[in-house]
Amino acid sequence: MIEMRRNASFARAPARPPRRNQSSARGTEGYRAAIGAGFAVLATLAAIYCAWPIWRAAFPLEISVDDTWNAYNADAAFGTRPLYPAADDLITNNYPPLSSYLVGLLAKSGLDATYLGRALSLLALIATAAATAICIRKLGGSAGSATLGGLWLLAMMARFFDGYVGVNDPHLPANALMTGALAWLLARHRRRRAIEPAIVLMALAGFYKHTLVATPAAALIWVSTMDWRRGVRAAVVGVAAALIGLLVCLAIFGSPFLDQLLFARHYSLLRALHMSGRLQWIAPALVIWAVWAWFAPDGDAKRFTQIHIAASLAAFFLQSCADAVGNNSQFELAVASAIGLGLAFDGAGQLFASARKAQWTRLAILAVLVTRLLASTRMEAYLLATSPEYRSLFPAGAAVMKQEVARIRAVPGPVACTIAAVCRLAGKPLVLDRFAMEQRIKAGRWTAGELEARVRAAGIRNEPIDPRASADFLARRH
Repeated sequence: MIEMRRNASFARAPARPPRRNQSSARGTEGYRAAIGAGFAVLATLAAIYCAWPIWRAAFPLEISVDDTWNAYNADAAFGTRPLYPAADDLITNNYPPLSSYLVGLLAKSGLDATYLGRALSLLALIATAAATAICIRKLGGSAGSATLGGLWLLAMMARFFDGYVGVNDPHLPANALMTGALAWLLARHRRRRAIEPAIVLMALAGFYKHTLVATPAAALIWVSTMDWRRGVRAAVVGVAAALIGLLVCLAIFGSPFLDQLLFARHYSLLRALHMSGRLQWIAPALVIWAVWAWFAPDGDAKRFTQIHIAASLAAFFLQSCADAVGNNSQFELAVASAIGLGLAFDGAGQLFASARKAQWTRLAILAVLVTRLLASTRMEAYLLATSPEYRSLFPAGAAVMKQEVARIRAVPGPVACTIAAVCRLAGKPLVLDRFAMEQRIKAGRWTAGELEARVRAAGIRNEPIDPRASADFLARRH
């Protein structure tokens, strides 16, 4: 009997390990639930923040000066005014031609160029987020890390870069094209296929917006670190494509193309230092990436992010020296940070021997990203979702715009409106680029007296416009 009891006791003894396994399984399920909740919160915030520029884009209110300036250039692409004016004209166009021709061509359908440009901007943000996720995957990241990088980029850009999201401006579409070309390059590189087609696509993106230089530079440097002959060959093809494009533009537009592209602008190192404060929106991803890059073992993916982020930071600081360069100088850095963030999220498992520590690290990363999105004084997206009174201000502003357009249409001769969209909708041509003229004065090309005399000689009448015709009137900060 004693022996039988011992045997029975031993038979029951193995029942304890399953309890530990069940506890581990519950922990894994809890982690997965927490991660899923974090991703759901990030996706919800992305939807809330994207709704604001989508809603705003549907109204005729001017979002920024560039919003209308680009529409005027799209009109000129297939109109009677030269796309690139003479060097001493009162208007300028320092952008490459592809964006004006694409939007102008689409506008032949009868839709207004402003709305078409806004729609392209919104689609471009989605495309950039998707291409960023593909880049993460091609660099060895998991589907989860790719989703995180793309979602964060989407939410962060809609939240903090709403001065460009849903605005008729070529920078976001060009950035989408450039990021898509990067994803294509990474895919071709993994399959050991020629990367020159992707480099040519990057050169084409440069003729949509010419300031996107960090991504092709980083891609070529990275390839060269693994195979310098391959990198040099691709660089030669890229430079040749850019030179051919420039020669084509010179043949079509003549010397005004270069004169306008290199128009006078004031530069200041202090301005770049001041602009560095705007890196706060990207900073969480940069810090997370930096910690991972410091401890992670060397590899192609880590080296690419180091080169990409370094090149993007350099481009940001150099471009930020110029007057009126805005948050668009961070677009390539935003993509580079999102790629680094995705790989760092995956790489938490590389930094800790303990799976539990890796899990807690990933949860902490999600918490930091969500907290930074929420920690902002920008209230427009929330008011749009919760306040009928706030939403009613948009049609009211559109009514003000309509009244102002009717008033300006009745004014004889050339007019320069303080809100340029009113002049354009009233059928008035673009006759004065105030920013460019200020830059000529700062650069010493003209004096204030010379500018005033030219404006007077042209018979241009300055007209103040009701500020309710601008989306700036609807900004809410607390």
